[in-house]
Amino acid sequence: MEILGIDHIAIIPKSPKKFIDFFINFLGFTLSHIEIIGTRGLKILFLQKDNINIEVLISIHPNSEISKFIKIYKSGIHHIAFKTENINRDIQELINANLAPATSKIKIGAHNKKVLFIHPKVIGGILIELCQ
Repeated sequence: MEILGIDHIAIIPKSPKKFIDFFINFLGFTLSHIEIIGTRGLKILFLQKDNINIEVLISIHPNSEISKFIKIYKSGIHHIAFKTENINRDIQELINANLAPATSKIKIGAHNKKVLFIHPKVIGGILIELCQ
């Protein structure tokens, strides 16, 4: 698997407005984009500074992809996403190494990227996303 770098860190804040205000007003980030992915129940706010990308995840319906996380943890770092060169090859490498992805299908994520999540149980408790 060839990792090209960190793509983004996704965070679910308890208070999105406070979180975003802090990142913009004190840390110098800009709100570069807002995207709604209705099929996944998500509103994503993209904060950017230099080569740092933060995704703020907000649930827009009770059965969103992040609703279980919110019920258990309330807020926190949801996942770390790594850029990859060939996500189709990566999924096969994961399966061959018995590191089953959270889903066996590659999804289309924000910015129309191909994404795949590796289940936290497989790698020590942190959700990892691969994106291309």
